[in-house]
Amino acid sequence: SVSQFNSLAADVHSGQLAGAYQLVENQGDRSRPPSQGGYGSVFDGQPRIEPRLVAACGDRYARFDGGVRVFSGPAGLALGDGLLWVVHEYTRNVAVLRCPPGQGAWPDNAASGELQLVAHFTVGAGARSIALHADGRTAWVDNSFDYSVSRLVLTEAMLASGNAFAGPELSRVRDTGEPGLSGAARAGRSLFFDATNIQLTPSGIVTCATCHPRAGSDGLQWFLHTNEIPRKFRNTAPAWAARSNAAPFHWAGDFDDAAVLSRVTVRGLMEGDAILVDHSAIAAYMDEAPAPTAVPVPAWQQTAWEQGRALFESRCSACHAGSSFSDGAMHNVVASSLDPDGVMAVVDTPSLIAVRATAPYLHDGRALTLDDVLTTHNPDDGHGQVSDLDAGDRAALILFLKSL
Repeated sequence: SVSQFNSLAADVHSGQLAGAYQLVENQGDRSRPPSQGGYGSVFDGQPRIEPRLVAACGDRYARFDGGVRVFSGPAGLALGDGLLWVVHEYTRNVAVLRCPPGQGAWPDNAASGELQLVAHFTVGAGARSIALHADGRTAWVDNSFDYSVSRLVLTEAMLASGNAFAGPELSRVRDTGEPGLSGAARAGRSLFFDATNIQLTPSGIVTCATCHPRAGSDGLQWFLHTNEIPRKFRNTAPAWAARSNAAPFHWAGDFDDAAVLSRVTVRGLMEGDAILVDHSAIAAYMDEAPAPTAVPVPAWQQTAWEQGRALFESRCSACHAGSSFSDGAMHNVVASSLDPDGVMAVVDTPSLIAVRATAPYLHDGRALTLDDVLTTHNPDDGHGQVSDLDAGDRAALILFLKSL
């Protein structure tokens, strides 16, 4: 299992700190039958993806049992007056948890146990951040996909009940001008980050964005084996690389259509039925989702960058071609994987757009750096003729790659 850190909050009055993360079982029990290989259900009382806290008051607070504690995608935190407010982007709700200041330094004294749920609120799509009033009872949540802000008020009656459910007292929509995405892509973005739609996923555990945060990559390697997906071990590729002009998709080039890729993923990994899901909208979002912007090259590095570009054009551009830096073809360019489930004879050429942000590299994540791709994991120059380059040449080539 690995941890993905999401958010951090501090109470300036008490000095209390709290953090939120997701505990992910990405390379777990490979003896599981394929019927239990998905990430959308709970087996033996334990989800394979679970939000956790790092706080003096405890770490566990979510349950995926269909009740009031279904929380996924912690994206924002606020601390005040002995309460911890946790905003969840995927389940579109806010948990208010009892979290009195602890003794000693954080996180050395963090308790292990389920926190008391005081109240929870429903909010809008794309809820990511929270601002808490000094009174510790009023909060504002930014719903980025709805272009709205919700005001949440924790009343004394709610505190007394010990487990109150409410919507926002007030929600105001912002005028943001012309949106950066088409209507179809905005609808797809909402689905991409949605753990509340049971046709996407039945228990509120997982979304497309769980593995592809901000439509990118989680940087993890996953063992996959379900009734619909043969066993494999793969490095997560960014979703924003699934452009309509960059097919096929997946390391094995399994899909020519991103909408079909969406449907198979929902059914096979997220365990929804996918029947009434607009997969063409999800495909539109992946087609339009912005990749990290290119990095400007400072003047003092311009000469090295030009050197790197020349090396790229002479040694790499035959396969990493065109505006997407991929020829869309399959190649035998890497040595056999040390993981038996990661063995592939040929792989689809990945895009190099924003390659600086997609480590680790290669289909099984074996290369931690771009230099590793060029050296350690490039036996016999199978991945490009670079063995004759010295360290300075490689640094120039990598400088160019990181600017894309």
